[in-house]
Amino acid sequence: MCDSMLRKETKVGLALGGGAAKGIAHIGVLKALQEAGIPIHLVVGTSMGALIGALFCQKRDAKEVESAVQTALTSDNLARVAVDIENLTMSARDKREYSLLDTFKKLHLYYQAFRNYGVVEDKKVIVAISNLLPESSIEILQPKFAAVATDLYSGEPLVISKGSLREAVRASISVPLLFPPVDSNGKLLVDGMVTSLVPVDEALRLGAKVVIAVDVQGPVERQEGPQNAVEVMVRCEGISSYQLKRRSLEKADIVIRPFPELVKSWDFRNADEYIEMGKRAANQEIENIRKVLETKTKRHVWEGLLKIFRGKQKVPH
Repeated sequence: MCDSMLRKETKVGLALGGGAAKGIAHIGVLKALQEAGIPIHLVVGTSMGALIGALFCQKRDAKEVESAVQTALTSDNLARVAVDIENLTMSARDKREYSLLDTFKKLHLYYQAFRNYGVVEDKKVIVAISNLLPESSIEILQPKFAAVATDLYSGEPLVISKGSLREAVRASISVPLLFPPVDSNGKLLVDGMVTSLVPVDEALRLGAKVVIAVDVQGPVERQEGPQNAVEVMVRCEGISSYQLKRRSLEKADIVIRPFPELVKSWDFRNADEYIEMGKRAANQEIENIRKVLETKTKRHVWEGLLKIFRGKQKVPH
């Protein structure tokens, strides 16, 4: 089955999951798919998957996405945001010794969270996205793009496939507690991970015939007993999210998992390693992807021929 027929007959959709810093592995996946000549017609992203997916659909070159992200990670604005997030999310077992200054920093961040909608100021989020992602209309992008956010009012996922690209990404990455929600057209939008960790269902609804899902979260691993009520809550949320994600991934044709073991979600210092892990995991699935594409394309051809045959049979003589 020739490549031109694959491109014509089979609409391939990527479902890029959320995972904070681990979402940088999506870049490696995209690099591997492009190098292997796998067609990509649609990208649907949640949270960090939305940001990386938006950059890819805009630039159409995974290497350019990698360069843009690496430049952003060295910026002062993003570095300050990353430090605040790391201080807030780090548990006692992640850091053996807390200094008095560490404790005050964490208390200050919690105080900000109680006074505001998020620890990170809205203007800092806007500046970070603006510096990384050039503004454009979603409708003009090729491959087609959609971001998944969650409406706090209705509790439903919202697929954003029209309008401002920056606003869509900003809504999709609005992690509760960390970033402020986005008020948009009567909806209050937060991180898409709340309702859709890996947007397989959304890719299917947007017309994808083959869905390649990228799960950067990894499995729920056995952990030590929680040390306080907050850790119990976080652990329960992680288990609930994993079970929801597992049911969604069953509908994907291919699932790429860059992280077989537990990796910190907010450690942006390992970007190069994460990209390489994403590329390696995708390369391991290239032959399976080609087989799925060929099988689906043959099926579509036979279904098309069957429709033509049935149509001729119904023509009156």
